[in-house]
Amino acid sequence: MTHSTGNRSDEIAAYLAARLPGADPDRLTAQVEALKLSAAHARGLLRHLQAHPDATTSGEATGPAALRALLDALATEHPVVQRIRCHQCGAQKRLPYRKDGMSICGSCYRRTHSKVCVRCGELGSPARRDGGGVVCIRCDRRDASRHSPCTQCGTTTRVAYRVDGKPFCQNCGPRKLSTCSSCGKENQRTHAITHDGPICPSCYQRGRSHQCHQCGRVTVHARTANRAAGTWICYRCWTPPTATCSECGRLKPCARGIASGRPVCSTCRRGPRRPRRCAICDHTKAVAAVLPVGPVCGRCVRHLRRHPAPCSMCQRVRPLVGVDDRGVGVCGPCSGDERSWTCSDCGRVDLLQGSRCLACVVESRVAELLTGPSGYIDPQLEGIRTYLTDDTTPDRALGIIRDAQWVQLLRELVAAQRPPTHELLDELPAGSPANHLRTVLEHTGVIEPRPDDLGSLDAWLRDFLSAVPRQDAQLLRTYAQWWILPRTRRRATRHGTTANTPKYVRTRVETAAHFLAWLRANDRTLTEATQHDVDTWIESGASTRRRLRDFLKWTHARGLSAALRVHWLGREGLAEHVLGDADRWSLLRRCLGDESLSLDLRVAGALVLLYGQIPTRIAELTADRISTSGTDTFLALRNQPVLLPPPLATLVVELANRSASPQRGRPEASGWLFPGARPGTHIYAGRLATALNQAGIYVRSGRGGALTALAGDLPAPVLAEILGLSVTTATRWTALANHDNAEYVAARIKVPPP
Repeated sequence: MTHSTGNRSDEIAAYLAARLPGADPDRLTAQVEALKLSAAHARGLLRHLQAHPDATTSGEATGPAALRALLDALATEHPVVQRIRCHQCGAQKRLPYRKDGMSICGSCYRRTHSKVCVRCGELGSPARRDGGGVVCIRCDRRDASRHSPCTQCGTTTRVAYRVDGKPFCQNCGPRKLSTCSSCGKENQRTHAITHDGPICPSCYQRGRSHQCHQCGRVTVHARTANRAAGTWICYRCWTPPTATCSECGRLKPCARGIASGRPVCSTCRRGPRRPRRCAICDHTKAVAAVLPVGPVCGRCVRHLRRHPAPCSMCQRVRPLVGVDDRGVGVCGPCSGDERSWTCSDCGRVDLLQGSRCLACVVESRVAELLTGPSGYIDPQLEGIRTYLTDDTTPDRALGIIRDAQWVQLLRELVAAQRPPTHELLDELPAGSPANHLRTVLEHTGVIEPRPDDLGSLDAWLRDFLSAVPRQDAQLLRTYAQWWILPRTRRRATRHGTTANTPKYVRTRVETAAHFLAWLRANDRTLTEATQHDVDTWIESGASTRRRLRDFLKWTHARGLSAALRVHWLGREGLAEHVLGDADRWSLLRRCLGDESLSLDLRVAGALVLLYGQIPTRIAELTADRISTSGTDTFLALRNQPVLLPPPLATLVVELANRSASPQRGRPEASGWLFPGARPGTHIYAGRLATALNQAGIYVRSGRGGALTALAGDLPAPVLAEILGLSVTTATRWTALANHDNAEYVAARIKVPPP
């Protein structure tokens, strides 16, 4: 060693002694000299230490290679010293590569130098080149042409070793023998190379065993919880960070891929789960959890969480996840299972996700959703927080946060620090997510409800016309803004709005746009259109094309088209679709007795088949329309209560009780017998009609059969008053039933007394 190198070693040791309290300067000098640094390397190391006072404790992947060797030597005796970590993944391992002046490990290097594979077409770590280009490691391992039978076990797999020209697999190949640096045993298989030297498999597993700071379990499946505090957490208690999965697109805990920018949730990483027999329902399906009682499917896990019961041993109301010797249900702590069943946040014993119960997970997810860049939740959004955490069950709230598209819109508004208003929502792309978000904000009190539901039509019209040719867009904009919208708003002022009011406007504009597009495709203009063109277009599509009648009347009045006629959409004469009595009673018995049908479809189908109600009226029924008198149950279809048969009365009362459950939304929104997906609203009538038709309960023919039967027994005025029909409609159905009102009229005539 030169004289200058010795001086530099003393200076480095003196500098380290000032940074490491209690360190022996002579021992530090010996450790520095053991590195055998050249004079240039010693000068560079000293300059780096002087320029970065935290170099020994930060673990930053900067500095010369001599710094890494120095920290490895000091870390064995000084716990405060932190070895250099990979700049990208933070792992303490060999760092043979550098990127942008930072040291990185081999895994991160391969990720940053990924190439497009010529076989799978995806980015991957290059393994070799063939005639077409780069082949990634995954395709190279799956290449059957490079597999050979193992000389020892005979398995045809990838060749890992060749001894005297003979192929061996990874398990049968020769292992390097060395002296374990931990236990000192000689001729041991080398399982890993540490900073202290090679170690055997037993010492490797023993070194990975740590005590979880939450449940206290000692396990090798642990990860660092807090590097500064030196605490560990097991994988049962660890909750992965939440991110959008790159495979399924859902917002879920992702344990892999966060550092590489391609997070993958546990479900996608695991792939399709192998079906197993559920220990509770005895069905063979994918298992969601393995509890003390055995493997359990997702449906049974949710049932256990939602229906806690008294434990047979401790008598506390908890989810019964196990059984005792008598086969009676017991809670998690009493089942003898060593895992933690207590939520680390609220202390409640429950089925946990990681170390927290589902309610605490939802609360943290909601806080993450509503917290803006400033670090706090806007008081205006407290209603959203209450709706998701208090007024909705944790299962449903977690599904909303994970899958609902309106939640993503809200997340973007919160990140942009834009307070939600009707004007701001009108700027969003028109569609169901924006409308759903508006409904939620109005329901939770974040924004005041609009006096009508027509304000969003302006945004819809703007988005719709942006995709229409310019010449047609000008005509349609004039038609909508100067004809349809003013008339619709005047009608809404007099009679109010319904769920179909915006649909009324959209249907007419869309129908006119489709007709103009058809004319252009057939080299015609609106001025050249003939009656034959109109009839041909209408007959080649659905009945909604007759809504073109309004547009053609408007264009003719302004001299833009000829006098073209469209037959009125309304039904003339008597009904064509009437279900026979035998088929109607058969469907009614199915609605009242078939438990495989959902409860709402059974009640809605019975109201159609028995009282001839339309889906629009059924969807608007509320619980306060139900009344009882003794053993009788009545339902007011319009103004007059109608006596319900006992089987139907039981179903209606059960539906009212279920709709009032907090699982369906806020308590004040549970007044609807058929609540919708949006809070505070009832189900959309079109969706209810579609569900009934798909279940085999056809609304039009079933309603026709019911009204025909009722019109044969009741006079038209009574039928209209009870069922909420117009007198004209009731008269038409009475004529269909060939019913004579002479007896009813005679009964109404007052006979003068003698």
